[in-house]
Amino acid sequence: MTRLNSTVDEAYPDGSRELLLAIVDTTIFEIKRRGGIVVQDTRTKVLTVNHEFTVRLGIIRCQEKSKDCLRWEIRFDRKTEPDIKIAVRLNGTNDAILDYYIFPKVEVRATHLRLAEDNEISIDRFRSDTLEPLYRMAIRYKATEPA
Repeated sequence: MTRLNSTVDEAYPDGSRELLLAIVDTTIFEIKRRGGIVVQDTRTKVLTVNHEFTVRLGIIRCQEKSKDCLRWEIRFDRKTEPDIKIAVRLNGTNDAILDYYIFPKVEVRATHLRLAEDNEISIDRFRSDTLEPLYRMAIRYKATEPA
């Protein structure tokens, strides 16, 4: 089980640390490319975006329970409470990204979630094929003067 708030080295002893670091680097690049500001806490790895909200990314590996029964387990550690927790779900062979779950803190109060290939709408409403929803939140718009 992966704890979304543990440090990168503790959470990914299996070699997926490099994948997570690449995802974090890409996320920072894409937010900055859209005009956002990103600061990463060196200890917790939490990203602060535009001095407005915090984000934590974590890789969720697939666990094959039986033939044709795939599960992903997420445990939300309460040590650091980012505003947005992103679960990067890997495919059934754990060699590629399947999708992303973008969980706002105010919407998800559970400390543990078990995902299947298909989930209830209450969970899948947070699913995305890309991190584009996060990138859109980071876009800075200039205020216009009233006419």
